[in-house]
Amino acid sequence: KNVDIRVGALLGCSLQMNVNSSLVGSSSLSGGQSIFLYLRRDKIIGVATCERISYGFESHSLDSTEIEKSCRTPCLMGIRRIWTDSKHRCEGIASHLMNLCRRHMIHGFYVQKHQIAFTYPTN
Repeated sequence: KNVDIRVGALLGCSLQMNVNSSLVGSSSLSGGQSIFLYLRRDKIIGVATCERISYGFESHSLDSTEIEKSCRTPCLMGIRRIWTDSKHRCEGIASHLMNLCRRHMIHGFYVQKHQIAFTYPTN
């Protein structure tokens, strides 16, 4: 219940969560988005939000400020946010959350890596 309140306040919405184990919970948000949480002792140490999309645009460099709009690429899933607490980085938490998004975003279908797009990084 404390997790629901903290995440709901963070996202600015009411959140009903299905916790599948003591480590990972998931919930559907408005607009076809889903959120996956990685919990350790009732503390959120990782978050991933994803959504269904139909296409993305290519960017060949993380430093690039321009996205090639002409390179529209078919995609099935977009990653809006992925975060791991700084004290728990390099533990595979983000990879685990990404795999959960891939496995559960589309019922009965495992999204391949080449079918994923990320939102453009911001400062």
